[in-house]
Amino acid sequence: SQWRPKWREDFKLREDAICQPANMAPRSSRREYTVAQRTQILLERVKHKTPAKIAKRLKISRAGVATFLKRTAQRGTIEYKKHTGRPKISLDKIMPSLKINLKRGNMHSLEEMRLFVRDRGGISVSRNTLCRRMQDIGYVAYRVVPKPLVNRKQRKARVKQARKWLKHPPDFWRSVVFTDETQVNRVSTGNASYIFLPKNFPWTEARMKPTASHGGGSLNLWLAICPHGILAYKFFEGGLTSRKYCQIVKTSLIPKALEYFDEDDWLLQHDGDPAHTAHDTIDTLEELGESRGFSLLPWPSHSPDLNPTENVFARLKDLVSKAPVPRNLDELKELVHDQIEVLNSPAHALFFQHLYASMKARCRQVISSQGLPTRH
Repeated sequence: SQWRPKWREDFKLREDAICQPANMAPRSSRREYTVAQRTQILLERVKHKTPAKIAKRLKISRAGVATFLKRTAQRGTIEYKKHTGRPKISLDKIMPSLKINLKRGNMHSLEEMRLFVRDRGGISVSRNTLCRRMQDIGYVAYRVVPKPLVNRKQRKARVKQARKWLKHPPDFWRSVVFTDETQVNRVSTGNASYIFLPKNFPWTEARMKPTASHGGGSLNLWLAICPHGILAYKFFEGGLTSRKYCQIVKTSLIPKALEYFDEDDWLLQHDGDPAHTAHDTIDTLEELGESRGFSLLPWPSHSPDLNPTENVFARLKDLVSKAPVPRNLDELKELVHDQIEVLNSPAHALFFQHLYASMKARCRQVISSQGLPTRH
């Protein structure tokens, strides 16, 4: 005999379907309920209870209860539909050997592991399947980030300098002016990014990222930051030489620094670029430091992760890449100038404060990583 609950007129279910054994495998993308759970769901539904109340009483997902009731009404049985397609591939025999090679560092990428499984085990698996099996044994994928090559001597110098900086008071970094140089391309040459669009979205400009050979032209930019924003910046042509750098410090940095720090002493930071470490540069900066009230901050080589100016460059280039592509370098220079003004607005004041406040954490990470490059 058949019965029709009032809550669903098209729900047809035989009474003997409740007692049928669950001998069919459910789909892997759906939650598998036991026969007792399925029976209890139907019995509670007959009492005109909502899926939310059923889920709360049985301590299961409300969406799972609603989906189960819907599919049961369509099929007339509580049994799961038999999964079609090829049988599930078992990697149990090859996984121990694969795990040993991973521990030894013989392979790292997913493609290397897929070829290893194909050659050693004779099994052809998809990248998604292999990725799930890696997660099952506790391995996850990490993005490999390019970092400077640091030798043992440089690592020791980084740790030694970081330990010295940790002994300074918290306000020490507020008197430091960080500087660096970068190249801003007219056409962004960054890595491809993912964007969310409707399914089956047509191939239009929204799915494209323009690129150009050598960035379509570029500008060389020198930048100096303080705790409240970008203190000074200067465009320069060609490579940075000792004469150009000293001229930038004299004309662009020192007037702004004297205005910002007033009569207080301050520190100038720069990296180990040849233009910074040339004898003429060192002599000129020492003379200027005695008359202008600043000194040079000792800086370990190959340490861009300790320089917050790199984060400012990343933010600046991101703002430039989101704007329409400039037609020439003059428009690019105006665009960079406008975006620097945006970064100096009150909306980004907290950004620079966080960068200066992160110096203690950067030093601790250098020490904990034994001098290796950090995530910054």
